[in-house]
Amino acid sequence: MTILLFKLDRLKDIFSNLSLNITTIAIILKFANILFRRRNILDVNSWVHQLDTRATSADEQECLRSAIHTARKMFHVTCTMFTGAVILGELGALLSHEKTLDVSNDTFPAIYMLVLTAHVKTLNIRIRRLGVHVTESWQATNEELRQCIKDQQMLVEYFHTVRKVTSAAIFVQFFVTGMEACITAVCVFCVEGNLFELMFLGEYFFCVILEIFLYCYFGDELVHESGRITEAIYSCNRMDQNRSFKRNLVIFMQSTQESMTIIAGGIFSVNLSTFVSVLKSSYSLFALLMSMT
Repeated sequence: MTILLFKLDRLKDIFSNLSLNITTIAIILKFANILFRRRNILDVNSWVHQLDTRATSADEQECLRSAIHTARKMFHVTCTMFTGAVILGELGALLSHEKTLDVSNDTFPAIYMLVLTAHVKTLNIRIRRLGVHVTESWQATNEELRQCIKDQQMLVEYFHTVRKVTSAAIFVQFFVTGMEACITAVCVFCVEGNLFELMFLGEYFFCVILEIFLYCYFGDELVHESGRITEAIYSCNRMDQNRSFKRNLVIFMQSTQESMTIIAGGIFSVNLSTFVSVLKSSYSLFALLMSMT
């Protein structure tokens, strides 16, 4: 396939083959990342189970159920769009003399960030409830604070593992999306094709954009929710507690100053600002290619 790229003459064939090469390389790299990080992935599953058992109130359980519902909806929408791209790609290939191959899907980084964000939300709920029940003894309140501190430490470990597991995959996807979106747009505007080929290219374009949008959206949500831990600490009934509780609360607050930001490849923050930057870079490359054609 890569060798064939150097034997093609038509612009349409070159762009189609280049798009396929980039996608295939990205698939290999992302699955290799999963293979090398499989032990970390298993650790994350263990931590999620422990954190699930801490969600005892109705608000916390509703928060987790909402996250599960969102994850399922995200997976179904993504599968629907990518299945549509497959169908349109096949129809386009049947109605033309060329063969078209399309995209692979990988949603696990976004789902991991969604689950982590949900557990940070449930932790914030527990922190805000500290000292609210006046009938609760100070020993019980101190113990609940210590449990919240342990939960936060577990979430930090969870976060570092998620960042380690997803960083390389998201970095690859940023690069792939920038290239693929540009190449697909050039194909739409510069290359003649039948209706199904054009519909496939449009569907494929939105699928590629959707993948990094999910990463950046849930990465942004994680940053904002982790930043609310300090706010939750201020919201608890700290004034009516004893000196030991207040001392532990201050120490706890100091450990929550750093927000949970996923860094793709150790370079790019995974948030909506980066999403816009990738699209701008892709458009700049698109404008350059259009000026050359």
